[in-house]
Amino acid sequence: MRRLTDANSTEPLALTRGSGRQLLLFFATLLFAIGCGSAEQPVASASPGILDELLGRSDGRAARYFVENEIASCMKATGFEYTPLTPADGEVNATPEYFTVEFRQAYGLGLANSPDADVTTGRDEQMSSSGPNDEHLSNISDEEWEAWIDQEAVCFDDAWAEVESRQADFIEELPEETSDRLYGVIFRTAPELTSAVDSWSGCMAEEGYQYANQIEMFTSLEQELQAIGDGDGRSGFAKKEVEIALADLACDEQHVSEIAGNLETELEQDLQEELDGRGFYDS
Repeated sequence: MRRLTDANSTEPLALTRGSGRQLLLFFATLLFAIGCGSAEQPVASASPGILDELLGRSDGRAARYFVENEIASCMKATGFEYTPLTPADGEVNATPEYFTVEFRQAYGLGLANSPDADVTTGRDEQMSSSGPNDEHLSNISDEEWEAWIDQEAVCFDDAWAEVESRQADFIEELPEETSDRLYGVIFRTAPELTSAVDSWSGCMAEEGYQYANQIEMFTSLEQELQAIGDGDGRSGFAKKEVEIALADLACDEQHVSEIAGNLETELEQDLQEELDGRGFYDS
């Protein structure tokens, strides 16, 4: 996932156009990981709109379909046979939606504990259970099986990298006004939300957390996590992150989400013609 702070600085990102797009990409990457845990059957023609992807309403079908077919192409190019997996071929652990108590309890804000690991675990379970590649793998030597497994892992990583590259390119190419409005809705920085965010800040203060807004909350926690690294304090940080994330969710629902939802609806109506049917995974 993308960092919320500059790799060469300990200072929070300034709220510029460039950093706004970086944060959009962070959020999109997080939501991709959530969506890939969906238990829905991928459909070739399914291509959710970019707003669905960025605002967390996609069920992940298009992403999963894209990744599996990228793996198949990669395997074929390197001389291996591969049939794309679908959730119907095995059990997949579905990740709860980001703005829910279930997600916050499991992952906090997605910093210390990312849903990426659960998505990979769910896919590994598919690979080890009965699936479309079983017959082929049962008829090859141990050496060929090991080579197949190694190459499949490489192709999976390459497919994930391609998704992140497409997300980055798409966000970078959005008109400035479009990305600014998306940023404002997702990260609660829209001018229309100023009063509501002040109320959110007061609500968080009552819970013992001093943040002026959610961007400050994200960047502060990200900096703290960077300082901890993989040290002994990581588990303690993760517990703290969950507590803050649950407080954020409650305060957001109480003071911000309804107004932000109205802005989201207006944004979607204004941009429907421009963005309808476009997604990160269109060829």
